[in-house]
Amino acid sequence: MEIEEGEFVRTNKGYIFHNLSSKQISGLKLLSLQYGNIVKHSKQIIDLIEEGDYVNGYKIIMNLQKSKKHYNTENNFVTAVGYTFAEEEIKTILTNEQFEQNAFRLEE
Repeated sequence: MEIEEGEFVRTNKGYIFHNLSSKQISGLKLLSLQYGNIVKHSKQIIDLIEEGDYVNGYKIIMNLQKSKKHYNTENNFVTAVGYTFAEEEIKTILTNEQFEQNAFRLEE
């Protein structure tokens, strides 16, 4: 997996990093116990969003980037409950892994 400087990366623990230098990329690989292993990388943040993540406070139900054949579109969108986001509209991302990790659970 060749990661270029300036790309976004996502780890299996739900961390997203951006604009890393080659030195930082190497350091991140060494810190895999803390941050997890890099599972995706891209120059576009929208490529790293998965179903179950929260974008701008809305839960993502579909990444149309992955489903172009079903929607016959060339645009990069993610669809949340009641809303569709284009990449330039993305302000915040809470990954599903981070959500689960930080959720307060009431005892049964």
